[in-house]
Amino acid sequence: MASKPLHILVVATWLPGRYDKLMGIYHKHFCEALAQAGVKVGMLHIDRQPISQALRFPFMKKRYTVEEKGYRTHARRMLNRHRLSPHWQMKAYTRCLYRLYKAYEKKNGKPDVLHAQVLIPAGYATAMLGKRIGVPVLITEHASYFERFFKDWSAPYTKKTVESGAQITCVGNYMVELFAKLGVQAQVLPNTVDCSVFSGPKAEKTDSTIRFATVCALREGKGIEVAVQALSKLSKEEKLTDFTYTVIGNGDQSALYRAAAEQAGIADRTRFVGQKNHQQIAEILAHTDILLMPSDKETFAIPVIEAAAAGVPVVCTRCGGPEGFLTPDSAEFCGIQDADGMADAIMRMAARLPQIDEQKVRQVAAAFDRKAVAEKAIGYYKALLKN
Repeated sequence: MASKPLHILVVATWLPGRYDKLMGIYHKHFCEALAQAGVKVGMLHIDRQPISQALRFPFMKKRYTVEEKGYRTHARRMLNRHRLSPHWQMKAYTRCLYRLYKAYEKKNGKPDVLHAQVLIPAGYATAMLGKRIGVPVLITEHASYFERFFKDWSAPYTKKTVESGAQITCVGNYMVELFAKLGVQAQVLPNTVDCSVFSGPKAEKTDSTIRFATVCALREGKGIEVAVQALSKLSKEEKLTDFTYTVIGNGDQSALYRAAAEQAGIADRTRFVGQKNHQQIAEILAHTDILLMPSDKETFAIPVIEAAAAGVPVVCTRCGGPEGFLTPDSAEFCGIQDADGMADAIMRMAARLPQIDEQKVRQVAAAFDRKAVAEKAIGYYKALLKN
């Protein structure tokens, strides 16, 4: 008789929505990876509506289900009253998750493991749910600001979460070290990339133009202004005259970043192409020589892995996550908010381009392919079930 598949229920703090179409999309990709690995997987999501929607909220459908690739997302809407009272909001979120879970269990049965994404609020609420129903809990931290959870209003909830016995993981090695300083033992469970989408051949180079690209949500702290300042500096000094820069993504800082390119005098060589799907990004990367990652802070940086899978080397700030997996074969580093440093790193990488070993760059991505990450997660789940 075939053994019953592992049943994992993921609880996501964030998912893509009306206000940000990329936030938490990696949670979806993770669930897809588990499903492809033969795991029975479902996702719960408390869809927090801004308080500005208070008048519309009574007329909104409170529960809804979304068919995904290999799993379903079960969501419940609630008003986000965090600004009025974060403690009241946390209690309401925890109750809301329990009600959503009971509806899920009625149709799908009891899961083997609950897996929360981000300590606050999903991690706390899931830890309390796990204790209540007798199911082990694993939590993966993604938030670049997670140290705040140990200091501000959320500190008591973080303490209870850690003391609940939940297994703590995070997406980067540098976060493990920061957790240790906070007295919490954590292990790495990275985000996942479908490397097969990006593994096609690079386009044949027929000219001397160096093609740069950045892939990110155009939010505060992504450092596009630093990248254009660095490229402008090199252009003015005539160290780099034949180049293009493609910025892929949307966000609330889009106008400011476009203005930065204008101010830097390279708007004619900078293209803001908006949000693209994976296949479109892969096509752009096939024609890209160097990926620029100018962020102030990244816990992981999925675009860096996508670039590596495409054989594209990276110029990257020392922003946290990428430092844990980029190799000397695949990257040059510079400081945060340092246009001069980035310019120097760009020139170092430009000089190395003829000698870059594309296969060594692609090898960087192998550990983050869907199958590899799913297997690592399954290993954590099985270890929890043995305890």
